[in-house]
Amino acid sequence: MSLTFSIILPIYNQQDHLQTLYEDYKRVLKDAEYSWEVVFIVNGSNDNSYINAEELCKNDDHFRCFNLEKGGWGRAVKFGIGQANAQYICYTNSARTKVEDLAM
Repeated sequence: MSLTFSIILPIYNQQDHLQTLYEDYKRVLKDAEYSWEVVFIVNGSNDNSYINAEELCKNDDHFRCFNLEKGGWGRAVKFGIGQANAQYICYTNSARTKVEDLAM
């Protein structure tokens, strides 16, 4: 089955917030009537963001993560779009506080 929707989420130094982001996205999208994925793009973080993201993604097929050298938010988004597997793609900011806004 092909994916319908990919959400690209650039991450920079968000180690303390990744668990909450993961849980929020899962909660909001779990009953979606379409197939989806969330792609974490860790963008040169100097904390444990990538380690935490990798741990969250390893047992969940809806989530993937990639680690980049720091190159700016736009570069991370562009890379994420290249990794997305869905028909429709959106991107957002990891500091987003209202994940519910993405619910469709």
